[in-house]
Amino acid sequence: MTKQTSNLEGLIELKAALEALGTEVATKVGVKANRKAAIALRDKVKAAAPYLETGSKMAERYGHLRDNIRVGRRKAFKQGMIVHTVNTGRAFWGMFVELGTVKMPPRPW
Repeated sequence: MTKQTSNLEGLIELKAALEALGTEVATKVGVKANRKAAIALRDKVKAAAPYLETGSKMAERYGHLRDNIRVGRRKAFKQGMIVHTVNTGRAFWGMFVELGTVKMPPRPW
């Protein structure tokens, strides 16, 4: 396992700058930045997702797992939060592939 470390500087200044912009503008900036991060995560998940060329009954009915991975925005449960999700959309079986079932071992992707 590889250990990674990082050093993040300037958060106090960033917070002060966002507060100076006002709530409405700061929220727009936050939404845009959070969505870009969610899209980057979606792209990584899509690249790792299994894809069967021959297809299966599930893929024929709902589409391939890789093609169903989407970014969505959810209502925040706390004031001042911005929530985006990355999910498998209609491909509900993605969870079964990732975590396994009683009859199938997990195949993390």
